[in-house]
Amino acid sequence: MKNLLKFTTLFFISIVLLSARCGGDDTATITPSCVTQDIEAFKGDNSSSCTIPLKVEEFKYNGSKIYKYTYLKTLLCADVPSVKWLDENCNILCTEGGGRGSNNCSFASTPIFTKVLWQTDVPKCILDKIIQENDCARLFSVQKYLYNNQIMYKLEYNLLGGCSDVPTLVWLNSDCSTYCFNGGIAGNMCNIQGAQLKKIIL
Repeated sequence: MKNLLKFTTLFFISIVLLSARCGGDDTATITPSCVTQDIEAFKGDNSSSCTIPLKVEEFKYNGSKIYKYTYLKTLLCADVPSVKWLDENCNILCTEGGGRGSNNCSFASTPIFTKVLWQTDVPKCILDKIIQENDCARLFSVQKYLYNNQIMYKLEYNLLGGCSDVPTLVWLNSDCSTYCFNGGIAGNMCNIQGAQLKKIIL
């Protein structure tokens, strides 16, 4: 009886181990190091005045994995691509959404979506402000801060000709409601001290 119990236990352990080994291809879950490095860079400060990383997605195409990088283009750079397709070695396969010659993606078959590897946590309302047309001021800096245990966003503008009554600095809450602003008719209303910079978005 004791030997039977021992045999049964070993049998079930063997089945579990075999199932774990055969249940899936380990390489299917591995993301190339170059893609991982790009994602880590996207999580940090943005050094580009032309694009803001939005999303990295994985697809299957012709038996291989390919990767789609999606960006938000700022008003300063209409000619740069908003989408890049990369292979597993991070070689660019094609781009979309740019100027002449940039919309060169023509896949023989439709890539099959696998999963989202990373997506920005910047609120949509902040992203909308980055691409919002403004005749009086041009947005040149967006930064994410922690202030009084709350996430806030600091937006700085350059005034355009003939517009002196608009703010040059605006602090927004995470829902994009205005916390305070400096410049314009109201003058200086912000007195924020001790805010911790978390990320440079633009």
